[in-house]
Amino acid sequence: MSHSAIAPGQHVPMRTVLGHLWPPLLMGAIMTFAYLWGFHAPSPRHLPVAVVGQASTPIADGLEQRFGDGLDVTVAADEATARDDLAHQRIAAAYVPADPRGTDATARLLVATGSSETTTNVTEKIFRSVAEKQGARLAIEDTAPLHENDPIGQNGFFYLVGLTIASYATSIAIGAAGATRRMRERALLALGASVVIPTVLVAIASTQGVFAGHTLTAWGLSVLYSLGVLLIGVGLHPIVGRFATVLYSALFVGFNFTSSGGVFAPTMQPALFAWLHRIWIGAGFIEAERRTAYFPLMSRATPVLTLLAWILVGLLAIGLGTLRERRHLGPIDARHALDADTEEEIEEASAVG
Repeated sequence: MSHSAIAPGQHVPMRTVLGHLWPPLLMGAIMTFAYLWGFHAPSPRHLPVAVVGQASTPIADGLEQRFGDGLDVTVAADEATARDDLAHQRIAAAYVPADPRGTDATARLLVATGSSETTTNVTEKIFRSVAEKQGARLAIEDTAPLHENDPIGQNGFFYLVGLTIASYATSIAIGAAGATRRMRERALLALGASVVIPTVLVAIASTQGVFAGHTLTAWGLSVLYSLGVLLIGVGLHPIVGRFATVLYSALFVGFNFTSSGGVFAPTMQPALFAWLHRIWIGAGFIEAERRTAYFPLMSRATPVLTLLAWILVGLLAIGLGTLRERRHLGPIDARHALDADTEEEIEEASAVG
C-alpha cells in the first residue's frame, strides 16, 4: 500500500510498519557480521616472507615450525632477488641475517610499507625476535615507504568508501525514480553518473593531495569502478525492488570493503576474504591504485581486468532487468509510477556507510 493511499487521520497498518523494520535490521546484521569477521582479529595466514642466502635455510625451517600455516617462508638466493620480490609484492618482507664474520652484528629487514603498514608491523615483530636469537640488532629498510600525504596507507580505502556509497546510492535513485523510463535511458544515466561522480570526488580528494602525481589514473580507475557498481545497481533494481539497499550494502559495503585489502592485507584475514580479494570489485580498485602509487614495476592489468569484469556483470544485470520488466511489467506506459516508497528507498541508500 502506498503512503499516499492513507486517508487523513487513518493509521498505517502495523504489519506495514513492521515490514519496514526488518530490512535495515538485516542490513545492519550483514554489515556487522562481515566487518567483525573480516577485521576484528587480524593474524598472518600464509603470509609470504623470505630469508636471504642459502645459509638461512635453518632460519626458514624454524619459522615454518613456529608459525605453521601463518607464514609461507622461502629462501631468496640473494638480496637483489628479495628486493625484486618485494617490488612485485610476491613477499611481504625479506630478512637478511647478520654476517657472523662481521664486527657489526646487525640483521636487516627489507619491507614495503606501501603494501600494508599493518603487515609491516607484524613482520617486524616476527623478525625482531629472530634477530634477538642471533644476538643481533634489527635494522629496518623500507623499499616502498608511505607517502607524506598518506601516513597510514589508507587514503585509497577512505576514498573508495565515498566512491562506493555515492555510486550505489545513485544507482538506486536512478532505478527507483527512473522506473517509468526505458532501461536503456537508465543505463545512459548510469554511464553519465559514472563520469560525474568520480570527477567530483577526485577533485575533492585532490584538494588533500590524495592522488598527487597520478590524478588522471585515479580518475580513470574511479570511472571503471563506479560504472560497474552503477550498472549492477540499475540493472538489478527491477528484480530486487525495495530490497536493493539491503543487497547492495552487502555486496558493495559489507563484503566489498572487508575484502578490498585497504585496511588489512588479505594474508592477514580469514580465508574467505583472501579469496574474495582475488575477484571483488573493491580489491580491483585498491590494487590498481596501490600499484600506481607504490609499486610502479607491477602491471595493473589484473586489477583493471577485475574492474572490467564487473562492468560486464553490470551489463548482464541490465539485460536481466530489461527481461524482468518486459515479462512482468508489460508495456512502458503500464509501469508503476513513483510513490512515497521510492523516496524512502533512496533516503535509506544514502544513509548507509
